[in-house]
Amino acid sequence: MAAITASSASAIFDARATPPVTVPLGTRLDGHVSVGYAELTQRLNDRLSYAAQVRRHSLSMTRNVDYLGGGGVIMDMAVHAIDLLRYVLADEVEAVGSFQDHLVYSCEAEDTAVIHLRFRGGTLGTISVSGGIPYGRNALELYSDRGAILSERSMPRVPDEVRVRMLRDGTWTEHTAPNVDCFRTEIERFVASLDRGGDPPVTGSDGRQDLAVALAAYRSMRERRLVRPDEMTA
Repeated sequence: MAAITASSASAIFDARATPPVTVPLGTRLDGHVSVGYAELTQRLNDRLSYAAQVRRHSLSMTRNVDYLGGGGVIMDMAVHAIDLLRYVLADEVEAVGSFQDHLVYSCEAEDTAVIHLRFRGGTLGTISVSGGIPYGRNALELYSDRGAILSERSMPRVPDEVRVRMLRDGTWTEHTAPNVDCFRTEIERFVASLDRGGDPPVTGSDGRQDLAVALAAYRSMRERRLVRPDEMTA
């Protein structure tokens, strides 16, 4: 099932826990099972990040009509970047601002968007997504006065190794790890949660929170103001 509104997400979330049958609720957000992102979370235990950026660019648009997909690249691509930052930073978004437009394709929904996030812990985040940029880099970057962490080639379907670069005390070091098929891994872990009970790696609660942030981005554009994600679930 797919949810494109906060109310439909809550209905799905509540229904899965209604007797006589209760089941785990998972969300298809692959950053939680990426080796590259796991490497980053291990190295962020000292709260390194004050500024964070995610870029996800491609030449495909799988959602280009609002009523079918709830929106364009924000619902298709940015929601994954939102989840990634929440996961890596272990923090929640408290305010959202955004600009969106259809700059490349003649379609109803947005094909390009920039989203600005303020996290409760103080980190400022920027997400740039587009379905019409052939030469854009897909990357996650984290910065502070103590160093930086850069992760490229760590998208879910990269076939070989993941590279993570880290700057600390004026010295860059590079770390590599074999990549995994994130789509397959998250499905396997969801099935395992059905067998053993308990929640999968990416829960329905994660998906609902990511959706609230994405919907806040749309409201920010419409109303020309910062929007709190909890406004979308009130």
